[in-house]
Amino acid sequence: MNSHFLLKANIPSNDTEFSFLVKKLDKIVRQVAKGSNCLVCGKEVSSFCNSHTIPAFMLKYISINGEVKSYGDLVFSPLDKGYKGVKQAGTFRIICRDCDSKLFQNYECENNYSHLNMIKKVLVEIALKTTLRVIFKRIHEMGIFYMTETSSPYIPFINKMIRGKILDLMELKNDYDFIKNNNNKPNAFKILYYKKLPYRVSIAVQDMINLTCDFKGKTLNNIYDYNEHNRLEPFYICVFPLEQESHIIIFTKKTVKKYNQFFYTLKKMKLSKQLKIINYIIFDNLEDYFIRPDIDISTLKEIASKLPVIAGDSPINHADSIKLNNKDYFNPKNWESLLNLLEEQN
Repeated sequence: MNSHFLLKANIPSNDTEFSFLVKKLDKIVRQVAKGSNCLVCGKEVSSFCNSHTIPAFMLKYISINGEVKSYGDLVFSPLDKGYKGVKQAGTFRIICRDCDSKLFQNYECENNYSHLNMIKKVLVEIALKTTLRVIFKRIHEMGIFYMTETSSPYIPFINKMIRGKILDLMELKNDYDFIKNNNNKPNAFKILYYKKLPYRVSIAVQDMINLTCDFKGKTLNNIYDYNEHNRLEPFYICVFPLEQESHIIIFTKKTVKKYNQFFYTLKKMKLSKQLKIINYIIFDNLEDYFIRPDIDISTLKEIASKLPVIAGDSPINHADSIKLNNKDYFNPKNWESLLNLLEEQN
């Protein structure tokens, strides 16, 4: 078959077909991600820790019978059935158990979310865990692209994608170095947006976003420009459901200024509108989120499956593409009627 096998893959109709796809992907991913050394301490280990991005205790609050809904419930993914057990949700395997237990004990303690000053002290841990998870994802994505046969007609496009993943990994390495160098400096990050909600939301999120534009359509990050000199600056976004409340935390490096005006404007809006826009940003940009299983999220399928706009004569013309992407990006028609999982659900 002279093409990327995923481009020809059918949606698995049963667990046997699904397991076949997973095994095929896992094999190539292991080849790409060879190595037995912890990414953080460098120590050689016989097996990596199955590390959670979102703390497991938060996932338990929105789980039913130990399971949560995942991205695959909205968009077909050969690695995601649409539901996950709490033990497997949002996990990655590139660090050792010692690093996982020592580096993240503060943000994985529920008592540290009692007030904002305590939350500020765990931002470095959240940023590090998020960055490690995204690095792990990029390695997996590259593994999928490497499965393309050399005679595939999609090779030029896929090579462009691989280049993008490599550049992304280079930027993630810069983010990782910044976090490690500022490990004992809680002021290295600043909170752009924080809201404590007096109810438990039905979604858990911990990820990073390179927001493309502000409310006026001005470019903040050109995600289509694969030039190595194009520097993307993410913000970290967390939606943490606790027992009787929830926390929305959005933060970035203290030196990053491009988001200041955007969040200043957002915070002047009514809370209901703020939550709708953040909900829209999550589903338009992310794949790593977990949802209470009894929530009907079928109306979110269209926005979750949106593909980036690619325009111009070349496979990716970054100037045309970002312009089309940003046009009317924050038009209320895009987010006003979406199911808002940041609101209290029945």
